Amino acid sequence: MPDQLVGTHIQALRMGKKLTREALAEKADISAKFLYEIEKGKKSFSVDVLRRIANGLDVCCDEIVYGKRQGDCEYSELIRRLERFGEVDIQEICIMMDALREVKKHQQTDE
Repeated sequence: MPDQLVGTHIQALRMGKKLTREALAEKADISAKFLYEIEKGKKSFSVDVLRRIANGLDVCCDEIVYGKRQGDCEYSELIRRLERFGEVDIQEICIMMDALREVKKHQQTDE
């Protein structure tokens, strides 16, 4: 069964990011007509399509389903962003995160 509220969330997020329906459809690898039907609550869609739309919007699925971030969304967002990097980049990111943690630790002890 189609969900008009989810379609409305998708449309609002798309417009907020100044994406045309065609541009988001291309990013999600679906047709612009299908995206229109989703946004208008005329068509239902799979979890795979939900993920692809979320990636195209650069948001987590919770933002589409609930209209806002929920619970562990921050972790899934972080994982999704990290997946864009290669192995060498991930190693460098880990080094930077460790350094940031040390800086934070020292800031807390100085306060």
